[in-house]
Amino acid sequence: MHVNMWIAGFANEDKAPYYEKVASMGRELMEENGGAYTLLSLTRTKDIFKGRTKEGLFEIVQNFNYGESFHLSASYSDYVLHAPNKVTTKSYIYYDPKFMEKMYPPAEQDLRKTYWFDDDIYATNGDFQCLKFANVFMEEGEDNNPDDNQMIFRYSDPILLRAEALAELNRDEEARTVVNVIRKRAEAADIMESGDDLKDAIWWERVRELLGEGNFYYDLVRTKKVINSSIPQLQCR
Repeated sequence: MHVNMWIAGFANEDKAPYYEKVASMGRELMEENGGAYTLLSLTRTKDIFKGRTKEGLFEIVQNFNYGESFHLSASYSDYVLHAPNKVTTKSYIYYDPKFMEKMYPPAEQDLRKTYWFDDDIYATNGDFQCLKFANVFMEEGEDNNPDDNQMIFRYSDPILLRAEALAELNRDEEARTVVNVIRKRAEAADIMESGDDLKDAIWWERVRELLGEGNFYYDLVRTKKVINSSIPQLQCR
């Protein structure tokens, strides 16, 4: 699905066959997987991101007991956690509030704000924490990252790729139905947009759903939104 979306993003010829392949593969994965994959309740966030659930498609196992750990600075969690989840008292980075407010509007309900972040997701003083990958802990007092598996592909990803492909094929009603599978899990309002606005809404849904999972930069380039100055770009401080 990713390969076809990349080809479509840069193809000069008819893009529709590539989007059709993505839509078809997404439908197969969602409707014919025999229960092998599913979205879990966000109340099970700790299970989802420590790994080995029906929501994980491809993960790299980490197990500190067996010496299977990334370098300290290689994991996203190293930059967005602080005490009591890390030795440091302040997170090393936070996101520009304008970006965060576009991603998670303050007045809109979204359970991801509750389960994936600490109290103030708009903080700029080092209090910001993203808790998605803070589920399997090291020994108390050690400056190590949580021992969660590294997510490469999670079930949300192909769902959103399918929605994106459907929107590119101008099958807006189908695209809304698919992207709202993700929204309903978060108890967020359904996406109702059409046309280009729908495409932008699906893109932003990938941003908020897959934050910290290694997709943002590639999605910017693949969709060419990296050269769109009207979109608030990711800024870390």
